[in-house]
Amino acid sequence: MDEVKRRARRFLSDPALPGDRRVRVAQALRSLDEKGTYQLTGAELDHGLKMAWRNDPRCIRRGTYPTLRQLSWDGVVRMDVSRTELTAERVIAAVGTYLREATNGGRLKPMIMVFPPDTPEGPRLRIWNDQLIRYAGEARPDGSILGDPKHVDLTAALRRLGWAEPIGRQTVLPVAFQLHDGVPIWATLPKDDILEVRLTHPDFGWLREVDFVWHALPAISRMVVVVGGLVLPAIFSGWYVASEILENLHRFGVLHQFAERLGMDRRDRFLLNRIEPIAFDIIMHSFRSAGVMIEDPWAADANLHRFVEQEKSAGRVLCGDKSRLVLAGATPDMHARTDTYLPPDPDADPGFHYLPEAWAPLT
Repeated sequence: MDEVKRRARRFLSDPALPGDRRVRVAQALRSLDEKGTYQLTGAELDHGLKMAWRNDPRCIRRGTYPTLRQLSWDGVVRMDVSRTELTAERVIAAVGTYLREATNGGRLKPMIMVFPPDTPEGPRLRIWNDQLIRYAGEARPDGSILGDPKHVDLTAALRRLGWAEPIGRQTVLPVAFQLHDGVPIWATLPKDDILEVRLTHPDFGWLREVDFVWHALPAISRMVVVVGGLVLPAIFSGWYVASEILENLHRFGVLHQFAERLGMDRRDRFLLNRIEPIAFDIIMHSFRSAGVMIEDPWAADANLHRFVEQEKSAGRVLCGDKSRLVLAGATPDMHARTDTYLPPDPDADPGFHYLPEAWAPLT
């Protein structure tokens, strides 16, 4: 409790917040003594969420943090959200609302949905999927993987919970979650809420036979936001950078399919150097022709550099995880490699915190 009080005092004393900060700090500390928690006002929560995104060491597009939009999961006033009880039905409905609102027909926008904060007794909500939309993966008898190799363990955990749908190359997994550390619950995402982009290009008609899609919305969901010592489960999304889609193509073996279609020698040690520019062109064309927002890595990297310089001029040095910020196809001057960052702060407040796998004991 002493640590929560320290964090609450520090955050609520921020002069960027409206009102008498000394009075507000006293109110919050009194509530912590009496109830073990306190409530953020709408202005405090909005400011805290934007600062958490600004502080996120993994996000290359955090320079747009002022545009972050909150999405109420239950229609209640934000300052009263901690008095609203979570149920499985409400969480499932909130996930559907988030998918529809954040996807916005392909016109993606930075958005976050926060749920009631954890209590002194433990977590309120934990979503198992690292993103709301993930593709299943299972090992075949011959040792090969059908579907996404990255999500074999999550698929196995969902099987243990009773999910029995046969899978193909790209079968969307249910979303699984726990309330109050209780029995895991899973729910199938409605197909109409999932926008997928099929790879197409006017110069490569064979893409119809490759038959590969990727979901438009990267909605991070195995995370919490810490604001003023309060731990709030959250869903957060912006839009993809093309290099992230490229990583998925590589994992599914699609780049080698491209190489075969283009008559390239798979033994060529420079194969990826030759095929990646073509893949970037295909990715950008596919998303743009489908009307789905996407960013090329050069623009994202330049945006990050501008943001770093902006923060420096304000006397701040950002935390940064360079393993996440150096993108494939980065700009020639490699801003993401040369910009100065502090090490990521595991206790950042306000801050985004990405959680470990919850299903490990079940697999």
